[in-house]
Amino acid sequence: MKMNKRARKLKWIGSLGGPSVIIGAPLLKLWSGIGSVEGAGRGEYEEVEDSMDPQQSHYGLACSVEDPIASVRIAEGGDAVIVIGDLPDLMTVIGESRYGNKIIAKWDYGDSTEEFESFLDYERLNQLNGWTINFDIQLEDRKFYLLDATVSGFDLFGQDVIIFYLQPGHYQVSTLQYQPNDRTSMLLHRIRRN
Repeated sequence: MKMNKRARKLKWIGSLGGPSVIIGAPLLKLWSGIGSVEGAGRGEYEEVEDSMDPQQSHYGLACSVEDPIASVRIAEGGDAVIVIGDLPDLMTVIGESRYGNKIIAKWDYGDSTEEFESFLDYERLNQLNGWTINFDIQLEDRKFYLLDATVSGFDLFGQDVIIFYLQPGHYQVSTLQYQPNDRTSMLLHRIRRN
């Protein structure tokens, strides 16, 4: 099987069992994770009574999302935060170029990393039929972080994070369940500029 050379350099991250989030750089320091929203506003970690409460922690806000992918607001005037469903599957980001459209691939199952990555060609995946439109979103930031929703954005030391870039603009977010063969399955989330 021919390997996708670009895919060999992919970074994979997972979550501790809850959702993951995509956050623009300016809002990153406000993301509280499982800590208190108020504490994050001061750049401090403070424990909360109930981390699942959307009023107490941003992790709780992310967990309140029922769709496979959705957006939430954590600050007035900033970009929305994109929340990716609560299954702890490994995921990676591929794109058409450094600042171009992106696809987040979530690993459902596969025989090996090498075989799974061989299917991760942006152009081929982007052309697939059956994408379901989830929502449109205006993104003004350029630098984005994909991370476990439990993580406090103001303290990323030692955390698994994927950094990627997009041009500011209006984007459509869509989803596709893709099974390239009977032994491989992935959930794809596409962020494509309109």
